[in-house]
Order: sequence, then structure tokens, then C-alpha cells
Amino acid sequence: MRRSIKTNLIAKLSGLIFLALVATYLASFLNTKKEISDVLDADLIKSAKLIFGVVQHDSFVEHSANLDVELQQKILNQFEYKIHSQAWKGGKIIYNSGESLILTEPDYEGFNDIFVGGTKWRSFSFFDEKSQIRILVLEKNSIRNHLIREIIFSLLVPLFIFFVPLFFIIFSTVRSELKPLELLALRIEEISGKTLKHFKNPQVPKELQPFLKSFNSLLTRLAESMDSERRFSNYAAHELNTPLAAIKLQAQLLASSKHPEKNAEYLEDLLAGVDRSVHLVDQLLTLSRLEVDDKNFPKEKFDLAKVAQALVLGRCEQNQKIKFRCANQNNEIKANKFYVEILIKNLLDNAIKYGFENTEIEVEVSEKILRITNVGKEISRQEIARIFDNFYRAKNSQDQSGCGLGLSIAKKIVNLHSGEIFFESQGGKNLVKVVFG
Repeated sequence: MRRSIKTNLIAKLSGLIFLALVATYLASFLNTKKEISDVLDADLIKSAKLIFGVVQHDSFVEHSANLDVELQQKILNQFEYKIHSQAWKGGKIIYNSGESLILTEPDYEGFNDIFVGGTKWRSFSFFDEKSQIRILVLEKNSIRNHLIREIIFSLLVPLFIFFVPLFFIIFSTVRSELKPLELLALRIEEISGKTLKHFKNPQVPKELQPFLKSFNSLLTRLAESMDSERRFSNYAAHELNTPLAAIKLQAQLLASSKHPEKNAEYLEDLLAGVDRSVHLVDQLLTLSRLEVDDKNFPKEKFDLAKVAQALVLGRCEQNQKIKFRCANQNNEIKANKFYVEILIKNLLDNAIKYGFENTEIEVEVSEKILRITNVGKEISRQEIARIFDNFYRAKNSQDQSGCGLGLSIAKKIVNLHSGEIFFESQGGKNLVKVVFG
């Protein structure tokens, strides 16, 4: 199931804000509950002091053991009137605010929670040494709970009332902030293979700039890849056209020949054209494979000198001598052995094609460096700059059967191995140096 960024943002932001509001509410509630308890405890103390001030007079003790209702209403407020209080002097009760509830004299000082008749009360007791009077004041917990419920309701209702418009504010804000993504998507849909232009919009938010930069970089790579494929197709069609035309011509000559003594010559030219076409197709397939390959292809450790030496020994040239040298004993590299063999073969072919007859070709391996040197015409700097391009053939080539892909394939193989390849031409000697990464 596809996930919506907009829906997720709205849900998560709303949930987080709601949790934050609830947490704030709970913190406020707990703090308020404590403050209510402190205020009501303070009221108990005030009530106890007020009652003590009344009962400590001798006239009160002598004339009344209980406060009448009128006096009780005068000295107690609406909440204090709902509390119960008693006073003792010398262990004898001298005051009781309600005859229906008579408690024994407490033996503690300060606040305490007690149960009377299954009802929880909050009590405060103190004893005056001078007058030998003890005061006990109690308040039902139901009074405190009533106040707390009122506070909860007064806090909870605004919370929900405030959250509804806040949700719509979050919804509209998220929708507005994600609008550039929708506009960017519409702009991307307009892009085609013929319009791979960079997307430029100064109004794109800062957070989308890295994405836009990467996207434009992708467009650049796609444009280069498409241009490369078009050039490759054009070059391949052109290069294949020449040997195929030659094959067709030789086949026609062979078919219409009335001179049997020339049939062998026509057949030899025909086979040479076929060989060139096969070589070109093979090189094109290799190049195509390298174009789509990446650096995750399989690699193994092997001795570069042994591979190069085996390929040198496998070549037998009538008019050129190939000499192999190894300057070090440790020549191990980690690479794709098949690709490295193609690399060395192509470099040897080029050295032979571009070398003079009756000269020596040198192949040298030193650690991770491969050098191949031949003797031939000097190549200009302008040609060296293009020598690794697809289908490029130098003007001084002694063999016109090549297709101009050897060095191009070699460079791509070296690049896949994070290496470097160099070409030098000076004093009648041409050198190709490969440094493996």
C-alpha cells in the first residue's frame, strides 16, 4: 500500500501536538490538584485556629458545649460549614460541630487521612500546651473531588475546542508547503527524450534543492548516454557498411567469374572481409557490454605478469618480434581477469598494427603497471587527444583492417578498474602505460 507524505505529516503532526497538549494538560492538572490540596489544607488550619480562638474563652466553656447553628454559620464559610470539628480540654470534649459524629481525641499532630463510617476524611489536629485544648478539624474528600472535577472539565473542554481549528491549520499548512512537490512532478512529466533540459525554478524550497541538483545531474547523464548511444549506432552502422559492401562485391565477383584462376583471389578477399566483419561485431559486443557494466562486476586476485606473458607467447608475428620483461616478483592485482585479457590483446593488436616491420615490441610488467612500446611513426598531440575515442584510427596505421575500437575498449576497461591509461609518442617510439587501481 502506497503511503502519502501529506497524510503521514498531518497524522503525525496532529498526533504529536495532541500528545503535547494532553501532556501539558496532565501537568497542569497535577499541579492544580496539588495547589487545591494545599489551599484546602490551609483552610483547615484557618478553621482550626478560628475554632480554637472561640473555645479557649472560659465563658464559652462554662455556658456551651456546642456552638449553635447561627454562630457556626458566622465563623465558617460555605466549604468550612461542610466540615466537622471537635475540641477537647483535659481529655473532655468541649465542642462538637455535629452531634451525629463524635470522635475520640486524636493522638497525632498535623494532617492525616482517616476513615469514619467508611468515608475518607482529611483531618488536621493540634494541641495547645498552655490551655490544654486540642482541636480536630475534618473535611470530606468528596469536597476536594468536586473541586477537582470542576477544574478538569474547565481545562478539558477548551483543549478539545482548541484542537479542532488547530487540526485544520495543520492540514492547510502541510498542503500549502507540499505544493512545490506537485508542481515539480508536473514539470517532470513534461520532460521527454528530446527535452532533457535542466529544471530551474528559484521558488523551489531549500530542502528540495539537493533533490533538484541530483535530478539535473541525472538529466545530464541521461543526455550524454543518449548522445553516446546515437553516436555509437551511427558509427557502428557506418563501420559495418564498409566490410559488408566489400563482402557483397567479392561474392558477386566470385559468382560471375569466368576465370577460374582468379577465384582463389576473390575467395581470399571475401574471407578477409568476413574476418573483418566478425572482428568488428566482436568488438562492438565487447564495447556494448562495457557501456552497461558497473564497478560491481566479479574480481579476483591474479598475477598480471603471468597473464601478459601467456598472451605474448601466444602471438606469432612474422615481421615483428615481441619481447616480454618483468621487473618485479610481486605483480598481483585484483581485477576481472577476462577484461584484463581483452585489454592486453587490444593493446598488442594496436602495437602490431601501428608498428614498423622488422621492429621489436616490448611488453613490461612492474607491480601494478603494464607498459607496451612499439616503433612506428610519431603520433601528433592532436591525434593523441582523440586516440581513445570510439572508431578513431590514427593516420599512420599500417593495417587498415582495424575498426578503431581497440584503445576505446582498453580505456573503458581501465576506468572500470579505477585505473589510468596514458599514451606517449616521442622519438619514433609509441608507449601505452596502464596503471591499475
